[in-house]
Amino acid sequence: MEKNIIVTGGAQGIGKIVSKELLKNGYSVSVFEIDNEANKEFQNEINSEKIAFFQTDVADERSVQKSIQASTKKFGNISGLINNAAIHANKPISELSFEEWNRVISVNLSGSFLCSKYAAPFLKKNKRKYNKYVLNPCFSVRTKYRSIFSQQRRYFFAYALTCCEFGT
Repeated sequence: MEKNIIVTGGAQGIGKIVSKELLKNGYSVSVFEIDNEANKEFQNEINSEKIAFFQTDVADERSVQKSIQASTKKFGNISGLINNAAIHANKPISELSFEEWNRVISVNLSGSFLCSKYAAPFLKKNKRKYNKYVLNPCFSVRTKYRSIFSQQRRYFFAYALTCCEFGT
C-alpha cells in the first residue's frame, strides 16, 4: 500500500515545496487547497498519478470530510497529515474586524483540528507504531502583527503531539 500524505495548503508556497519533496521521495500526496486556480496551476506543472488535488476549505467540516473520503478512496489510506494551511490578517488589532479574527481562528486552529480529527481513524489503522505522522508547522517568525498567528500554531502543535503520543 502506498504512503499517502495529506498536505493542507499544498498548492502554494511552503505547502507546494513540501508536496513536491514528498513526491520526489516516493510518497503519494493529497493536496488540500481552497484556491482552485492554485490547484490547477500546480497540477499543470506535475505529471504524476501519485498526486491528487482536492479543493478544500479546512475551516469547513463537510469540506474536510469529503476531501478525506476522496483521498482515501484514491490512495487507500492516510499515512500522514501536514497541517500547513494558514492565513493571517496583517493589520493592527484595532483595525481587525471580528469577522477577520474568526476567519483566522477558523483556518489556523479549527482547520488543523478538523483535518486531524478526520484523518485520525485512518492514521490509527497503520500497523507500525511510528508510521503515523501529524505535522503542524509552527511559525515563530515575528512580524509586526503576526504574534497571534504564532501563538495559535504553537497551541495546536502541543495538542497534536499529545494526540500522537496517546494514539487518538
